[in-house]
Amino acid sequence: MSPVIPFDAGEALRYFGAGPGDETARVLVEKAYRELAAVMQPRYTARWFRCHTESREGNPARPDRVVLEGGTVFHSKALARYVGDSTELFLFGATLGSRVDSALRVPRDPEAPAGGEKAQMALFPGLRRLGPGGTAAVVPRPG
Repeated sequence: MSPVIPFDAGEALRYFGAGPGDETARVLVEKAYRELAAVMQPRYTARWFRCHTESREGNPARPDRVVLEGGTVFHSKALARYVGDSTELFLFGATLGSRVDSALRVPRDPEAPAGGEKAQMALFPGLRRLGPGGTAAVVPRPG
């Protein structure tokens, strides 16, 4: 249905926990996919950046932020530990767009069968990882 993001109804149904031949779940998943596909604006970026870690306390053994070339700063002890002594990292960010986020937040019809929202989340197993506003993955290049 979407040339950008392939849709596998069988995978979505397995993720949803639907049993074999569950026609209600199949209809919900296909309907939800059509609704989301109509509003999707998938975007991504991927790029290598030079970087270094810093500590606000001045203790290089306990970094609490990562600074990218150009000055972007990520304040995160966990990310700083992950990046470690690497001098470069690969940053990948993706989103299905704010309209998908909005569509998933819209209150569902109380008359709709239970599990409709779960079916929508099941359409794209990666969607939960994306969450509202998208996601980013960082892979440090070993020094």
